[in-house]
Amino acid sequence: MSKASKKPRVLLTIRHFYPNEYGAEIQARRLARALIQKGVNITILTGRYGKLPRTETIDDIPIHRHFIGLYLPVIHELFYLTSLAWQLFIHRHEYDIIHLFQAQLSVFVAVIMGNILEKKVIIRSSNTGPEGVAQLQTQLPFGRWLFRLLDSRVDAFVAVSRAMLEEFAAVGFSQEKCHLISNGVELPDTTANDREENWIGLDLPELEEKMVALYVGRLTQHKGVETLVLAWRKVVREYPRAHLLLLGDGTLKEKLAEQVQEMGIAEKVSLLGKVTNVSDFLRVADMFILPSQYEGMPNAILEAMAYGLPVVTSRVSGAQDVIIDNHNGVLADLDSPEKIAKEMLALIASPGKRTTLGRAALQTIEENYSMSVVSGLYIQLYQSLLD
Repeated sequence: MSKASKKPRVLLTIRHFYPNEYGAEIQARRLARALIQKGVNITILTGRYGKLPRTETIDDIPIHRHFIGLYLPVIHELFYLTSLAWQLFIHRHEYDIIHLFQAQLSVFVAVIMGNILEKKVIIRSSNTGPEGVAQLQTQLPFGRWLFRLLDSRVDAFVAVSRAMLEEFAAVGFSQEKCHLISNGVELPDTTANDREENWIGLDLPELEEKMVALYVGRLTQHKGVETLVLAWRKVVREYPRAHLLLLGDGTLKEKLAEQVQEMGIAEKVSLLGKVTNVSDFLRVADMFILPSQYEGMPNAILEAMAYGLPVVTSRVSGAQDVIIDNHNGVLADLDSPEKIAKEMLALIASPGKRTTLGRAALQTIEENYSMSVVSGLYIQLYQSLLD
């Protein structure tokens, strides 16, 4: 068998993995599962946090968890990076491609070991702005020189949005090495239109007759949730039947709980924490809201669109790639409570528009952002590197 016809053997490295999941970790698991279904030999290499087993298989995905050392600043990072290098060495006969799923300090370990071991190296970045590659370059001593070294040694860079591609160009990555491959989402069996049936199983009977807006994500400042809650007071003044569901945990959870109490809208807002059955809530919601200040390619938006929900979101990286304003969602400047309330009330007042946007959203996902489509693009990239 020639090298070009070999099935790719990929080691996907990511600091955290299931069950410690947020956006990038969820995307890594979905992608690995889809690639395995298409015959790609892929293994996850991740840090071992807590008492998680060193090796296990989840969803047919082999997982190796490596030593991370003491969880102390600086010391922990050194332990993690050294352990990562050792794992790349001892598993060197099991893979041809190192696929680093997040652009963090570990990229330098992956590049050094990849070159020593003669492996192909792919670096994927999952965010822009304060968590993007441009920011990483400015934070590092000799950042420009180090990034030139990266560019000369890495085989491919993957951006999940057009804004991220622009960041790649800004830090000096070679255009021919940069690829745009979005996040993907698994298509559900049903859409959010089967609302009455889908309330079964959710112990929230008081919400069945409400107009439900859903937020899913971390409860942190850059997600805009504080502004969203302020906006919700304005929404319920004009439409008392409206109810906001906030799914997720984060540093602002307690503050938000106090905020809704102080504003007198505690009965209009539910903070349910991090849940495992997000799909059940997507099936019953009337609309989805994400007022983030910055993103990479938000999984939450893709998931909501896959369930046929009309989405209201900020003009941020990723969202601008997926959503055409007033065609398959609403793109707006959501930097104030007044602006958020205006867009939400406009959707509440127009059932026809909600339906039209939701149908177009689902079609967009089916054609461009299903995990089947995205995994196929990665397979093409893997094969091109092995040619």
